Amino acid sequence: MAADRPDAIETPQTVDAGHFQVETSVASYTKDAANSYSFLSTMLKAGLLRWCDLELSLEPFLYETGRGRFGDWTPRFKANFWGNDGGRFAAGSIVFAAMPAKEGGIIFPFAYDLSEKWGLAFQTELDIVANAAATGHDLDFINLAGVTYGLTESLSVFSEFFSQISREGNPWAGRVDVGATYRITDNFSMDGAVYIGITEAAEDFNPFVGFSWRY
Repeated sequence: MAADRPDAIETPQTVDAGHFQVETSVASYTKDAANSYSFLSTMLKAGLLRWCDLELSLEPFLYETGRGRFGDWTPRFKANFWGNDGGRFAAGSIVFAAMPAKEGGIIFPFAYDLSEKWGLAFQTELDIVANAAATGHDLDFINLAGVTYGLTESLSVFSEFFSQISREGNPWAGRVDVGATYRITDNFSMDGAVYIGITEAAEDFNPFVGFSWRY
């Protein structure tokens, strides 16, 4: 089972055809200028063909600025170009559109296994976001690089670096993420992570816990 959580770098692998996968953030807290909480943010995945799956991200409850609301829902289509069934290298793409945020884009994730314990992951992403003035769209360029290490057969840890720049000249957002995944069975794992902003434009602090389950 390959999941898109808890690291921010997506997995290039897709869910096998005819199978389903649920990836849930049970609880998440974000400390920034306006603190926020979210519960049961979930990614639903359905395997379509050997090389692709269909995904839907949901935020059923988001609490920020003193009020609760339903967050964005984001349909996604993931395609694997290489390494879906094994091998050291894997690559893929994800096309997505977030609503009602009026945001969309394309993601290119890559993964490379250095050994049985060490792995590298990279991702580049282009986001198209409707600007606040509703006069057009902003372009954001996001890049990530990370490393994973298997402490045991069941427990793995990761660290990654996140960078976001905007064509419109918004301040650069930089972040360091760390976390761990514990595999209980081949089809169920629990995880947790902390995203830590290192620039003023990034969110200050974001810890969360969750799980992934495949059927």
